[in-house]
Amino acid sequence: TYGPVFMYLYQATARLGGITLGFTPFGSSVRDANTTRLSGRVLSALIGLLTVALTYVLGKHAYNNTTGLLAAFLLSITPMAIQAAHFATVDGLLALCAVWVGIQSIQILHTGKKRAYLWAGVAVGLTMATKLNGLLIATAVAIAHLLRHKIKIRSALTDSAPWQTATCALLTYIALTPAALFRFHDYFFARFTGNLFHVFWMNFKNEGFIQRG
Repeated sequence: TYGPVFMYLYQATARLGGITLGFTPFGSSVRDANTTRLSGRVLSALIGLLTVALTYVLGKHAYNNTTGLLAAFLLSITPMAIQAAHFATVDGLLALCAVWVGIQSIQILHTGKKRAYLWAGVAVGLTMATKLNGLLIATAVAIAHLLRHKIKIRSALTDSAPWQTATCALLTYIALTPAALFRFHDYFFARFTGNLFHVFWMNFKNEGFIQRG
């Protein structure tokens, strides 16, 4: 399920471009449509550049400066990263958010500071609000926390920090995606084939998992 964050940024970029270049964002004319599309591509390109920069930071914090440079270089020549930076899609932003989560996870592992836990929560919430399967990146935070506690499950669970991370993630997600809370059924179970929740529910019923009366 796609979240609204990229569309927020797309709208903002297109409207700023409209003021600067004198076109109507998302207008009906050919010029308006083409320039609006170009503004989305510029946004994706900027996100791609920022992702490369943060990948360097991640590699540097995880290992050393050489690792950071190598990681940034490899990302910059990865075909999917180049493609994501070329089109106005959510994938580049999802990657950027994932790298940010990685940086905060490294900070949790190395320092254990409360600030790192809170920012990790914000980063996870932003990732989910970009694309819901971004929730999976929260496993990086969980692993860092477990390693910080030397894989002692009880000690890790009784620590309040990861629960604060989860709270920040949830609040960030709801703030950016209010429909997920206030129109839960419409948001998660809208009837179209691209909605995985709807497809699963239809298959669940049609394949006889639910007993018919």
